[in-house]
Amino acid sequence: MNSLLIYAKEVQDDGRVIIRGERARAIRERFALKKPVTLKAGVLDGRRGSIAIETIDATHILGTLSLTEEALPRANALWIIAIPRPQMVKRILFFGASLGINEIHFVRSEHTQKSYFQSKVLEENAIHDQLIKGVEQSGDTVLPEVSVHAFFKPFLEECLPGIQTRYPSLTAVVGDTEKAIPYTSLDVSEKSTLALAIGPERGWNAFERQSFLECGFQAVSLGNRIYQVDHALTLLHSGLASLRESNTR
Repeated sequence: MNSLLIYAKEVQDDGRVIIRGERARAIRERFALKKPVTLKAGVLDGRRGSIAIETIDATHILGTLSLTEEALPRANALWIIAIPRPQMVKRILFFGASLGINEIHFVRSEHTQKSYFQSKVLEENAIHDQLIKGVEQSGDTVLPEVSVHAFFKPFLEECLPGIQTRYPSLTAVVGDTEKAIPYTSLDVSEKSTLALAIGPERGWNAFERQSFLECGFQAVSLGNRIYQVDHALTLLHSGLASLRESNTR
């Protein structure tokens, strides 16, 4: 990992950091710490900088923190994803945290396998662990907000209106193959928030697809190839972000 994320409770009044117990052991292994060293670091939901690690032993890690930079800017994007297989959930969380995605919503689609929804990777602690790995990879300090929705219709009726209120300038797309336009033909405003709805490999069912369209989403296509969920998400996000970036020049 490229940066060590520190929790506020680990920072002492004098700016020194003490990490104890199992977390200290995990950090020693993850960063291969054997001797004093200076690492990039940041405080969760706070500023970034570096930590000069002075003591490493079997019980704790002790260092001095210097915070000189603000958190990285958000990607101004959110993802709505039909719950995929567990390994994909891990990759999506890691990738989303690395990119600075604002929100990630996992929704149980009709085509979501029951075992996927019951997987331990969707438990709060498992989600948090993957997000931490993602921000430590990118050097960020702010985690995406992640929600898991057991049913599609309550998400549509109770959660989606709140999203549309929080992000009034929304470019909302649903990945589809029926009556869809190439995503490259979209006009993406430089100030718009990207909202991507990616279904399972079988696609959203007819009701789900139509519901998104009635809520203002545009059906877009990635072409004739069938992609795994995380690959489709990567392609579509990167493409739309590039279109948005081109309008800032």
